[in-house]
Amino acid sequence: MHSELLFSYHSVLEALKANKRSFFKLYISKGNKREREIKSLAEKKNIKVEYRNIKDIEILAGNENTQGIALEAGAIPFFSFDKITKEETPFLLILDHLQDTHNFGAIVRTALCANVSAIIIPQKRAVKPTPIVSKISVGALEHINIVSINNVATSIDKLKEKGFWVYGLDGEGKRSIYDEKASLSLPLALVLGSEGQGVTRLVSQKCDELYFIPQSSLIDSLNASVAGGVAMYEIYRRYLCT
Repeated sequence: MHSELLFSYHSVLEALKANKRSFFKLYISKGNKREREIKSLAEKKNIKVEYRNIKDIEILAGNENTQGIALEAGAIPFFSFDKITKEETPFLLILDHLQDTHNFGAIVRTALCANVSAIIIPQKRAVKPTPIVSKISVGALEHINIVSINNVATSIDKLKEKGFWVYGLDGEGKRSIYDEKASLSLPLALVLGSEGQGVTRLVSQKCDELYFIPQSSLIDSLNASVAGGVAMYEIYRRYLCT
């Protein structure tokens, strides 16, 4: 079974709480201020605990920001595409070949807070749900459903067949996402493009409508994770905030 090393307090804690992965071994530094809490959770799940100095843990993780905690675990399981269409009020996020790991982590964190049902990512030429993404998302990756698909355009067609509205976020969109006439009807899927290319041409043609975020003209565009956060929270404000 493929395994990877999660690291940092929040990433390890949320993985243990979510309990989606297989767990093999916990590495922790002796005297770590989180030692008792993390060790207790691990032991309840019969996970072997091994003490290492912080430098050893950093070398194992290939990262200097481990906080002296690392967890050998199975890869995060992908959620079924068919299942996501059966949620009562689904709000889906489609990442059209996003490339940047830090953007992905930030988007995952916001998506979980904005009640996104699942994040859909393509298998090829796109960022993956790695341990660094889990860390950047402060463990949110461990809780949200990630769906891996072969083709974004084809998946959009399937969602439309199930009654979904599909909206793209693009600087060339014709209507502001804050426009009172913006439909943004549930169930919906919001499409975010890559950092450089944005939403690809074919995918944009598949969208029911393209929206833009108003901004000053001092710079070209918002960061992908910031733009995604603005759009997700506008949808959350309208329909999902109780």
